[in-house]
Amino acid sequence: MRIIHYSTLVLIVLGLLSCDDENSTPEPDPVVFMTIELKETFMDNSTDKWVFATNERGEILDVVQLQSGTPTVELKTTTPFATFNFTIFSFYDGPNHFSLETFKGFPENETIVLGTTPITPAAPAGNANITVTNYTESDATFDVKFSTKKFGTNGVTNPVISGSNYSADITLGTSSETVHVYGIRSGIPVYSMVSNVLPNVSRSVDFLSFTPFENVVQLPFIGYAYTVGIEDDKSQFELVATSKQASADPRQLYTATVPGFSKYLTYIVSFTGFEYWRIGAPITSFAPPVYSISISNNTSQNFQSAITGSHDYKSVDFAKQTGNESASWRVHADNNTDLNIDFDLPNELKLDYPTLTVDGLQYRISSFYRSS
Repeated sequence: MRIIHYSTLVLIVLGLLSCDDENSTPEPDPVVFMTIELKETFMDNSTDKWVFATNERGEILDVVQLQSGTPTVELKTTTPFATFNFTIFSFYDGPNHFSLETFKGFPENETIVLGTTPITPAAPAGNANITVTNYTESDATFDVKFSTKKFGTNGVTNPVISGSNYSADITLGTSSETVHVYGIRSGIPVYSMVSNVLPNVSRSVDFLSFTPFENVVQLPFIGYAYTVGIEDDKSQFELVATSKQASADPRQLYTATVPGFSKYLTYIVSFTGFEYWRIGAPITSFAPPVYSISISNNTSQNFQSAITGSHDYKSVDFAKQTGNESASWRVHADNNTDLNIDFDLPNELKLDYPTLTVDGLQYRISSFYRSS
């Protein structure tokens, strides 16, 4: 019989463990794959907020509960992925409502900003009075608009119509301001730029001298649209032309621009779900796309849809009501990615909200987007 002493056995075990340590591969450190900047307004109203991400196989990459006062959040993982899905979870109590929004098909190393930083407007420099003379159209208080750089159309007070004159007090953001005045003359959108407007001074402008807008694009009455000028790269917008029904044809809308801005934002939305936006040069023409949406399965896990018509992005809304609780889930994707919810909730959310499940979410509405 062969006898192995206890001390020898210990040495053998230790040697084996040493060999295992030398041959084993250390666990990789988690890698940051998404950075989130949280602005003050993002945490408003909701009782609880989380963010989580899954890869294209539905595996949870990371989940983080958001806290007020935390400016930056990083999502990390050691799980490989080609693309990932990013979901924002919000809970609102009284009545209880779960709100989720998923963005599918993110590439690696993304940085996003959620919410905004509230801006305290500068103190006004004073008011000026501007009178539009020779106004002969229908309703000046409805058709004529005044706009300034810092206050847009919000700083207009005390409108007065007297005969063919229409006057209003305009809040100025600086000691010398350019005020845009615009309206519709014989169904044509027209404008005037009143420069060097000073506080506590009255100015007048002849409506018959107003210049037709540039890039006037007639739109069918499909919903609403607007164009704004971008003041600088910080995207401080000044209203250029509110789109509205032109008086010459109540079935028409228009977008239009005035010169002097480096770029323009045009946004068009239809009542049937189509949205279009463009940042850069103003549009010079627009034809609503011919499209249709067909749904072959209306549950969130197996949702399938087909959209005919040119689009870059699409979204779908699911919802359900159970007793005193409701849930809504919106999913966004590009035109090559499915809109179904093909992943489960992370265990952390299941523990905190055991009644929340993906099951039972039903299709509500689809939209698709086109940008250029």
